[in-house]
This record gives sequence, C-alpha cells and structure tokens, in this order.
Amino acid sequence: YVKSVLGEAILGSHHYGVNHGDHLPFLFPMDLMPKINKAHSLYSFSKSWVKFFVDFVSNDRLMLRFEGVNVPPQTKTGPLVYFEVNKKPKLLKQAPFQARLDFLKSIGIL
Repeated sequence: YVKSVLGEAILGSHHYGVNHGDHLPFLFPMDLMPKINKAHSLYSFSKSWVKFFVDFVSNDRLMLRFEGVNVPPQTKTGPLVYFEVNKKPKLLKQAPFQARLDFLKSIGIL
C-alpha cells in the first residue's frame, strides 16, 4: 500500500480505463491482489479468461467461446445480450438488473 501511495504521489496516478477491475487479476499480476499461480483454485478460469481476451483482440472471429459458452458478436440493431462471467458463465437476454431499473423508473427516479 505504501509503495502504491508513494508511487502515485511521485509519479502521478495511471488511468487504467473504465471498468470494475474484477477481471484484471485474472489477466495480469497485480500488487496487493492474490497471485493466481498453477496451484490456485482459479488458475484454470484465469487461463480461459486470458485466452478469451486474446481471441477477442487478435481475431475477427464471428463467435468467441469461453468455458464452453459461445459468445456471439453484438449486432448493431438487435437487443443487447449480456455475458455473465462466473463459475458457470451464461448469456443473458435481459439486463441483469432490469427489475431494479423498472422499479426506479416506476417511482420517477430514472
């Protein structure tokens, strides 16, 4: 922590992009995060996640695959299809929090 704070104070902060960051330790070694080595229970998941990202950025495949789930490209005009990533990944046809959004709209917050 001290190394991180001092580094930021001296060198400034680095912008890593917009995301939740939950997936980053599966892709890169990160300070202050558990190391995912071959003995780690999530090593296989991490390996699959790295392959998924590499396939995404390096190929123009029409269909990606992660842990046995085909992940089609998003169409420009079709409905959004969400990809839930966990121990049993799956495609979701409805927004994961649609019920919450509908409720907030019904009470005039959104």
